[in-house]
Amino acid sequence: MHERTREGILILGFSTPRITASNGSYTFERAMRDATEHGQLAVAIDMAGVEYLDSSALRVLWSAYRNMICQHGHLCLFHVAPALYEFLDQLVVTEFLEICSDEDEAVARFEDRPKRRRIGSRLWWAFTHAYSFAYSRGLVKNRRREGDRRHINERRERSDRRDMAA
Repeated sequence: MHERTREGILILGFSTPRITASNGSYTFERAMRDATEHGQLAVAIDMAGVEYLDSSALRVLWSAYRNMICQHGHLCLFHVAPALYEFLDQLVVTEFLEICSDEDEAVARFEDRPKRRRIGSRLWWAFTHAYSFAYSRGLVKNRRREGDRRHINERRERSDRRDMAA
């Protein structure tokens, strides 16, 4: 697998025609995980020469798409062989995943979209973890309303009554 950047867009390409669990799928998953961890929001995947995807490659592709969407990023494929496109179309992958004819079209799709995540989201993540830590140590008050915990208290009372009756 090879990686390069063009206009802030990460372009991943495969060096093998068959992407299987034993050949390329793990490398692809690792590359996508590294990209999302480093804040990359625009990823184009060059499928030139790829003739076959097995279920593990499809799982990695779906996982990559889902992770990008959760982070408000974008993912597209380009240079998809006609037979592979037909396969992806039968699996309805083409309904949610953008497929472009060439690299220039793929880069144009990302023109008005963010390429990298801002630091602010990382700060929010740090804040929520710090708050959770402080709450678990009893350093801050519960920010939930008491009404939200009413059903838990009712369950405990029912359980206590059953234990007393037994």
